[in-house]
Amino acid sequence: AFTKTFAIGASVILALTVVPLICYFLFQPVKWSRRTVWKIALSMGIASVFATHAIFMWALAGSHYSGWPMSIVVGVIVMLAVVRMTRERFLPMEENPVSRGISRVYVPALRWVLDNKKKFMIAPAVIFFIGMSIWLGVGVTLKPVEWIANLGAAEPRVQLGELRWQKIRHGDEPPSRRMLWRKQSEADAHNESKGGLAVVSETRIVPGIGREFMPPLDEGSFLYMPSLLPQGGLGPAIEVNAKQDMAIATVPEVESVVGKLGRAETALDPAPIGMMESIIILKPEDEWRQIPVKRWFSNWPGWLKAPLAWIAPEHRQITKNEILTELQEKTAIPGVLPTFLQPIQTRLIMLQTGFRAMMGVKIYGGDLGEIERIGLQIEALLKEVPGATDIIADRIVGKPYLEFHIDRDRIARYGVNIRDVQDVIEIAIGGMNLMESVEGRERYPIRVRYLREFREDIPELEKILVPTSSGAQIPLAQVVTIKSVLGPQEIKGERGLLVGYVTMNTRDRDEVSVVEDAEKLLQAALKDGRLKLPAGYYWEWSGQFENQVRATKRMQILVPICLATMFVMLYLGFSRWWIAPIIFLGVLVSASGGFIMLALWGVNLSVAVWVGFLVLFGVVDDDGVVMSTYLEDVFKDRQFSSNTEIREAVLDAGLKRIRPALMTTATTVFGLLPIFWATGRGADVMLPMAIPSMGGMAVSLITLFIVPCLFSAVEEWKWQRKQRLSPGGVAA
Repeated sequence: AFTKTFAIGASVILALTVVPLICYFLFQPVKWSRRTVWKIALSMGIASVFATHAIFMWALAGSHYSGWPMSIVVGVIVMLAVVRMTRERFLPMEENPVSRGISRVYVPALRWVLDNKKKFMIAPAVIFFIGMSIWLGVGVTLKPVEWIANLGAAEPRVQLGELRWQKIRHGDEPPSRRMLWRKQSEADAHNESKGGLAVVSETRIVPGIGREFMPPLDEGSFLYMPSLLPQGGLGPAIEVNAKQDMAIATVPEVESVVGKLGRAETALDPAPIGMMESIIILKPEDEWRQIPVKRWFSNWPGWLKAPLAWIAPEHRQITKNEILTELQEKTAIPGVLPTFLQPIQTRLIMLQTGFRAMMGVKIYGGDLGEIERIGLQIEALLKEVPGATDIIADRIVGKPYLEFHIDRDRIARYGVNIRDVQDVIEIAIGGMNLMESVEGRERYPIRVRYLREFREDIPELEKILVPTSSGAQIPLAQVVTIKSVLGPQEIKGERGLLVGYVTMNTRDRDEVSVVEDAEKLLQAALKDGRLKLPAGYYWEWSGQFENQVRATKRMQILVPICLATMFVMLYLGFSRWWIAPIIFLGVLVSASGGFIMLALWGVNLSVAVWVGFLVLFGVVDDDGVVMSTYLEDVFKDRQFSSNTEIREAVLDAGLKRIRPALMTTATTVFGLLPIFWATGRGADVMLPMAIPSMGGMAVSLITLFIVPCLFSAVEEWKWQRKQRLSPGGVAA
């Protein structure tokens, strides 16, 4: 934002100071001598050589490539260009071949628009409707139609919020498609089924564009984080990790895979033994496999399908989602709960929410067993949500524990202290550090405890001897009752309550829509009894989507303020109040073009996209101002005698301003092309910023007709009104 602001400020200063001075020297009829021309050209060429070489030295730092040859070539090109430009002269617009070509297309088109204003305005209206439907969904844009249809009715007769395509079948006939314009009740569905009408499937059409905080960054790697069930120990964890890493390494696109399990010796890493991580580094995309694609001409002879295969190749590169699907299939092991994310993305999410997934449900309550039961119910329900993947509920209670219940009466009878019994249990099973072995700078604890075969068998543990005060030794079973019970694997708490997680990721859908659908599903399940939630327990959504929710609230304030500021500036900049709404209409139509472009590219709404829209609003506003300024000057002090004269004046003004408007559009589009061509790391984050501007600028060409059309309509209406109000006047 700061870069853009300073760049605009610098361009304004240059436009007001340097550009007029340069134009003064270029437009005046000065004849340069050949010697002077070559001096200027040689100076510019030498300066270009050193400037280009400096750029090469900065860009190719550490490379053995010398930038002098290319720098000399650039200098020669600049020198020849200067020589050629000094021999040119500025032509009037009527003599310029480019201007003549533009006028041959623009004049007939604008003349037809001025003669058929109502027909022409259908086009921007349709573009606006399509853009708003893509943004908000057809159900929202058709709400006015629904309101009019239900006007005056006691009960809603039409409900368009659930616009759907529906496949139907009559008997054994092939299924056909129809559009369902209302909610279908259970009674209607039953009656249609009795009449031989069977519903095959239905999908909601144009539900609205997705929403996310920032475009996903392709890190070129995966972070695979499976979890074992609480019963899993260190041995099974090592075995599973090794098997999965070997299976992952068999995928051709995987360059390397490194797995780890366990945790560091710090309280800041509470990961249990069953929580594993494998970092998967992928090869560069140009080394990925080519997948065969079945074409309609694939069975043709080779010589005949060769030219068609050049247009529609029979092979394509495998996608990252397909690689992810293959990895999931190869790492599928019963009892292992998988999660695939990216390394940087995962660390950010874990720092923000504590999850190892993109989003999840936090279940708060007072009992871990009840929290686990609720989590398992929610896990089963969330599998019905479209786009939700890797749904995992915490298996909280399931870790095997040994409980030693000391009988106080018995130890008192034998004269044994509780501390003595606990020391025996600690030394025999857990072990006790007796001393440290010092080997140079390394320290190793020396621990004493029973052998594993004695520690893993409860009957053997009961035979452990406990010394009494009399010097005799008694078996542990005489004073202690040993039980094997299931307990929590880990205990998490927030807000003074115990908490359990149900985490999930999304695929092929935006995060906000998935969370909204999941919340609706859970609320419906709570009402119909599929989800039982005791008193004192509640859930709360958390995850990466919270950033988008906060950003949306801020954008709901900033974007209207920006648009309102633009409108006020337009209103104050013109002497006629109705010019500002005309220019603003072009801004709204261009915004619709941006939404259409987002839908074509399959990009969700994000903060980066809204930044692109703000840039688009400013550029399109400039086009409208350029056109309206000249139109206002033409109509300011001029009197007209017919509608034909008004249209001819509008036509002449539009022709005079078509070139500046097209130049603004062209420079914006050309400036965005490098972003569209970028393929390196981070290009997928920059692209969403350019898509709205590119789509809006493509549609903004219609602004070159909207402003003259509406300007002419207003002036014609004012002239006709003046004619009607004048004595004996008749509107022509």
